[in-house]
Amino acid sequence: MSYACRLRQGPKTIARVTLNDLPFVRDPSSAFRDTARPCSHFLVPGENWLTLEVWDGPVSPDSPQLQGPVDVMIQEIETEKTLARIAWPAFAINAGQKLEALEMPFLFTMKFELPEEHPKPRYDGLPKESIPEEGTADLVDAVARLRESLASRNAKAFVGENALKLDEQRRFYGDSRDFDSSGLVAAYERRFQDPLAVQPVEPEQLRFEGRAKNRVAYVTRKDGRPTISARGVLDPGQSYELDPLFVRHDGRWTLLA
Repeated sequence: MSYACRLRQGPKTIARVTLNDLPFVRDPSSAFRDTARPCSHFLVPGENWLTLEVWDGPVSPDSPQLQGPVDVMIQEIETEKTLARIAWPAFAINAGQKLEALEMPFLFTMKFELPEEHPKPRYDGLPKESIPEEGTADLVDAVARLRESLASRNAKAFVGENALKLDEQRRFYGDSRDFDSSGLVAAYERRFQDPLAVQPVEPEQLRFEGRAKNRVAYVTRKDGRPTISARGVLDPGQSYELDPLFVRHDGRWTLLA
């Protein structure tokens, strides 16, 4: 059985969804939208935790007074059965808040269960790490490697930095062209024909957090911008933004998501 995280989000909101203490989605919205992302690779057999945070976000130019709602669900992909659901502002109102005076940010966490036969994700069961806020030399190096693979437009290196991530996706979702390394190298070689504007990353700009009981390192910037950010010079619509999650694999920090 495969699972998806479905997010229905209205305007004037920023929604952050966390699965088992791992940031999964952080989206601002100025319009109504409905998205679903496979999330099996973040879930563990047995007990799981879903968290929704909501902040004030970008205003809709058409309806500046309209805000929300935000509704997140964990669903079985095959049956669309809902295993967990958090809705804002409904949950806030149920907790006693007034619609005209909702408190921000909203935060709610709930537990849900998966069958014991669900495969264990890569991070589950790894040893706990020491992850200081300023990071370590090898964590900073992991960020630098990922950025350099983009800045140099080296398709083979970029796909190589994503190798563990791709392996996890194949393990949970089966073989697909989307996860085929050789096909992805060829695709990125074509994409990298156009120049990229890649934002610099200075170690002192970064904040490192231990997640999932310090088995995973989560990297963000102190100023709130994406850790890794690249945009096409000729086609600004071609962009890549990521606050990476790293796990220890074969002795070094490696991109998980």
